[in-house]
Amino acid sequence: QVTKNYERFELTEKLQKIGIPSGPVLDVRDSSISKHHWERGFLEKVEGDPERRIGARVLIARPWHISKSNIKIKGYGPALGDGNEDILNNLLAKSKQFIQDMHDIDIVNEIPTQVRQGRVATGQGGTQTLGNGWFDKEYKKNLGIE
Repeated sequence: QVTKNYERFELTEKLQKIGIPSGPVLDVRDSSISKHHWERGFLEKVEGDPERRIGARVLIARPWHISKSNIKIKGYGPALGDGNEDILNNLLAKSKQFIQDMHDIDIVNEIPTQVRQGRVATGQGGTQTLGNGWFDKEYKKNLGIE
């Protein structure tokens, strides 16, 4: 009841001034724009491939560091279906016709089933919120990825 009357950073400062170790509870947005998290290498900016239309994003880096090593996130994981052709054709020696047949009967695809069936919006052309969440229209600017 007492803490709800304070802004979290204000309360943190008051408690620390009287010797009580404390810190604010940060949400994802707070963490992503935290100067401290950037300086400690907790966050990394990753550029996406243009053809995937993902663009730049901020991702959580490794929580550990190795001296004399500059390990960084190299990019996003593979897209759905990225390995279809290689696995079916080269590894399993399936013919191009077999692979096309698998596409035709919707066994193999590069687009998620729910998107293909129109059950999930892709967010393209509009703002999409998930559940009861919110969408910060300034997040790309705040993260320096705009």
